[in-house]
Amino acid sequence: MKREYELMLVMNPALSKEDSLGAKDRVKDIIGEEGGEITSEDDWGTRRLAYPIKKAGQPYMEGNYQILRFNMEAHDVSELENQLRLTENVLRHMVVRDPPPNKKTAKTDVKNEENIATDKPSTVSQDDVDTSSGERDDSETQSSKNLTQNTDDKEVNGSAPDSANQETLEPSTEEVNGQSEDAKSKSNDDSDSE
Repeated sequence: MKREYELMLVMNPALSKEDSLGAKDRVKDIIGEEGGEITSEDDWGTRRLAYPIKKAGQPYMEGNYQILRFNMEAHDVSELENQLRLTENVLRHMVVRDPPPNKKTAKTDVKNEENIATDKPSTVSQDDVDTSSGERDDSETQSSKNLTQNTDDKEVNGSAPDSANQETLEPSTEEVNGQSEDAKSKSNDDSDSE
């Protein structure tokens, strides 16, 4: 069974236009020889590399990026990669398998395209929404009400939670202000003596 793959090539940027097309055609021929068929191609042009690539003793700081999408048998991809490794004008290459499209995303995209074509606002049907996590169980709601009622009863009976007892441990604002005024007077005395 043929699968869809994507090949990114980083080619020698010093090649002339004709040589670059010739190298790209050579890669297409290799794909054809291995039983693949090209579905699309894209030229990204010359871009600066993140780090220098040495090929044949020469460092390259730029590369000409080419993208090829093709269908091929899975067992033929390794032979294609071996051939690309030996191709002189290909600095780097990477072959990845294109993942199948997400059915839910594809379904939403089709609906959005239909809405754009008819100038309707985008709407999501009830079938597209997962309501399993949004529903609340009445037993959960009832248990949370019982919990709230129990804590209210404890406060009335005089057995308040620990958070109420913490208020007595905190210093009063007068104590804090008094300490800060003492500290201010000390700092003023120190500054006068200098």
